[in-house]
Parts: sequence; structure tokens; C-alpha cells
Amino acid sequence: MTVSNGDILKVVIEFNLPNGTIGQNVYYFRAQLAAPQADQTVLNNLETWVEALYANLEPQIVSSVTFNDMVVDVIAWDGTKWETTYHVGTEDLDITPTSASEPLPNQVSPFATFNTERPKSKGRKFCAGFGETSTVGSIITPGSLSDLVQFAADALDNIVIGLFNDLIPGIVRKGVNEFLDYLSATVTNVVGTQRRRRPGVGI
Repeated sequence: MTVSNGDILKVVIEFNLPNGTIGQNVYYFRAQLAAPQADQTVLNNLETWVEALYANLEPQIVSSVTFNDMVVDVIAWDGTKWETTYHVGTEDLDITPTSASEPLPNQVSPFATFNTERPKSKGRKFCAGFGETSTVGSIITPGSLSDLVQFAADALDNIVIGLFNDLIPGIVRKGVNEFLDYLSATVTNVVGTQRRRRPGVGI
């Protein structure tokens, strides 16, 4: 099977925190393709992008955090909501956190905000699993902040599969049939609190 021009990809990165809580980061991409691309080609390119992205944070995330498979689906607007229409596949991720520090509380984490052309529509990624040595009080240390800045910068990069074949990162608007490309990123040196959770899942 293949991914076609205009397809919207949903990429779920799942990880296990030290106390057994499951966290997720979700990424969306718009396929801008001169020709359909084989599923495995798309999966390989997404895996490379994700592993390079999280390599920036490996020194800050505690070593007891483990990453599960990357899950990739095509989603589409059904007239009222976004629905999964096709399962592209899964890939093992080679992400190895190395911090020997005690972890911050699960609900507390550094984060990056991604801006689009619509001021009220932004993406946000909470980077759970950071160690206590990454912060002083609620302030992120300079070294940790530098890694977070690089994470945010890399998250803006298109995935280039080949000439005129790209995956463009961005967000889908809830309740509206619209995809918005990322334009820029904002990082703060103050940790955030992720409150959109349900028991056992969601960081």
C-alpha cells in the first residue's frame, strides 16, 4: 500500500514513565508528494525523523523511561470529525534516555509551542520524563534549555523523502477540516503542567 499526496498522517509516540504511567506525544504531517510513496518508505523516514528529534532530549530524560513502538495512521475528515481511515504501520524506536537523575513529577515537564498562520491554533509538545537535575525549582537549567530549543527547531523540519516528496509537520484543527503547517516554535525556561490527562494514559 502507499501514502498519497494530500494524506494527513497521525504519528503516535508512546512511552512508559517510571511509575507505570503511559505518556504520548502525537505528531501530524501533511503529505506533499509528487508520487505515492510505499508505506515502508514513509515509516522509515518517519522513524529517522523521530529518533533524531528525541536524541536531543536523551541526556535530560531519565534512563527508566522506555519508548514503545511508533504507530502511524492516515486520518481524514468525515464531515464532522477526524477519523482513522488507514493504518500505515508501526516501527520500533531506538531512543535511549540516559539521565541518572530522579524524575520530575509526571505532570511537570518542559514543553515547546509550535505556531501556525492562525494565532489561536498552536501545537504543543510536553517533554515528560525529564530528571530533577534539568531544573532548579521551576526553571530549566541552561544546558537542558539548549537541548529543548534544538528539539523544537528539529520538530519544524520537513521530512524529505525525495525530490518534491515531503511530509510537512503541523496540526489538524479539532472540529474543522483544516491542516495548519508549523511556522515557528517558542520555548520557555519555565516548566509547564500538562493537565489534559486520563488515568494511566496522557502526558
